[in-house]
Amino acid sequence: MDNLELIHKITHQLTYWRTYTELSSSIMLNDVNNTNEALSAKILNKVNGWNLKNLNSEKANFPALDLGDNALGTGVSVTATDTSTYIKDKITKNLDHKVYETYPTHYFFITTKKKNYSTDFDTGGKYVFDKDQHILDIEDLLKSIKELPEQGQKDVLAILEANVYKLRGKFIEDITPQDISKVLTEFSKQNSDLIKNVSASIQNIHRTEFPEKNRINKLSEGYIKLIQQESLPFFEQLAKFLEKFENRDLKKVYLNITSDLQKVILVRRNEFERFDQIFEIIEQVCKENVPELSTERRTLQILLHFMYFQCDIGENKI
Repeated sequence: MDNLELIHKITHQLTYWRTYTELSSSIMLNDVNNTNEALSAKILNKVNGWNLKNLNSEKANFPALDLGDNALGTGVSVTATDTSTYIKDKITKNLDHKVYETYPTHYFFITTKKKNYSTDFDTGGKYVFDKDQHILDIEDLLKSIKELPEQGQKDVLAILEANVYKLRGKFIEDITPQDISKVLTEFSKQNSDLIKNVSASIQNIHRTEFPEKNRINKLSEGYIKLIQQESLPFFEQLAKFLEKFENRDLKKVYLNITSDLQKVILVRRNEFERFDQIFEIIEQVCKENVPELSTERRTLQILLHFMYFQCDIGENKI
C-alpha cells in the first residue's frame, strides 16, 4: 500500500466520522459524543505522542475537559459544537475550577468543522490560549496525519477502521432478498394510497423563494453525504437482486412503484425546497399509514436512495 492510497483510506474514514457526527448532532443524537471522546483520545495520542485519558471515566462530568495527559499537562475538550460561545463557556469552567493548574495547555478538538473565529478568548492570564493553535478540527487532524511516517499512518488507519464502524450502531449490515421482497411487495399492495398521501403531503409544502435556483433536485449536501455513507454500499446488491431472472416479477413491481412516484415528484417539483423533503414525506407516510413498511423503514430508506441514484426518481438532466 503506497502513501497516497493510505491517505485516501484515512480520508474516507475521517469523512464518515465527521459527516456522521454533523448529522447526528443536527438531530440531537448526542450519544455519538461518547464514541468520539474515546476515538479522539486514541487518534490524538498516536498523532501527537500524547497519553490522553478519558477524564469523564475517572470523574463524572469533569469540568471543562474530556481528555487529559497528566504528565504533559495537556487537556482536550472534544465537541461537535463549533461556536465561540461553547469555547468561552469551557474556558470559564476551566478558570472557575482551576483546571489549568493541572492542565495548563487547553485544546479544543472539534469533530466537525471549526469556524474562522474573530473573537478573542480571555483566560484572565491564567494560561496561554491561542485560537489558531489550540482549536483543532478534522481537517487539522488530517494535515497532521499526512505528515506522519508511513507506519504512523498505517497505525492511524488501523485505529480508524477498528472504531469508526461503531458509529453505525445497529444500522442494517446486510439486506437480504427477503427484506427487499417484503418492502417491494408491501409497497405495491399499498401503492395507490401511498401515492395519494405522498402527493397530498407534497402539495402542502410551501417553497421558500430564493433569487437563484438551487441544484437541480435541491438535495442538500448533508443528505448526499448520508446516502453515500449509509446507502451506497448496498446499491450493487440491490441492482443484482433486481436483475435476477427469478425476481422478474419484483422487478416489474419496482418499475411500477418508481413510475408512480416519478409522476408525483415531477408534477410537484417546484413546490418543495429540497429533495430531502420528498424522501422524508414518503418515509413519514409509510410510518403513519403502513405499519408493515414502518417496521422496515431502514430498508425502505436505502431502497428510495437506490431509486434516486438509478435515476428512476427525481429530475434528470437531459
